[in-house]
Amino acid sequence: MIGFIILRHVNSELTNSYWNESYNCIRKHYPTNMIMIIDDRSNYYYVKCLPETKLNNCIIIQSEYPGKAEILPYYYYYKYKYMNHFISSLMRKIKRI
Repeated sequence: MIGFIILRHVNSELTNSYWNESYNCIRKHYPTNMIMIIDDRSNYYYVKCLPETKLNNCIIIQSEYPGKAEILPYYYYYKYKYMNHFISSLMRKIKRI
């Protein structure tokens, strides 16, 4: 079964909306597939599920290796083996120019 991995680093209300939107978009097309959310140094003051976000068949993992975002989806995929294949979504802060 295909699963999804969302890597999040929430540091504002805006970045909190990104992972919620990503989760809801996946659920729209894959209502029963496993979603693993890896939290990489989020500020939990801002981390909230929005009203339209209903977490189901989902696991949230606090990263053991903060700041190593690019490798975390692969590391936790191999460590826990919750799914046969995965698609990853990196939710990182975007710098505006």
